[in-house]
Amino acid sequence: MEIKKQFDYEIVKISRGLEVHPWHTSEVVDVDSVELNIFGYSNPTEVFAKWSSKAQKEYTKDNRTDARDSYYFRYPILSSMEEE
Repeated sequence: MEIKKQFDYEIVKISRGLEVHPWHTSEVVDVDSVELNIFGYSNPTEVFAKWSSKAQKEYTKDNRTDARDSYYFRYPILSSMEEE
């Protein structure tokens, strides 16, 4: 049995120590969504957390231009929550 849920998330770029060490800068570089099977989970965000930990590593590996940069997937999207 499958119960699908769509997760809309932001891809946030973190740059470590580029302006004032040890501070980090962050910026939203993209918004995307993924549909995951949440059957058997009492907390659907656990499914997203497991999926995103693997996907973030691959995304960072493919899109990194500087060794100090990394990316993470933020759910729920904060910018849409502020509008409500």
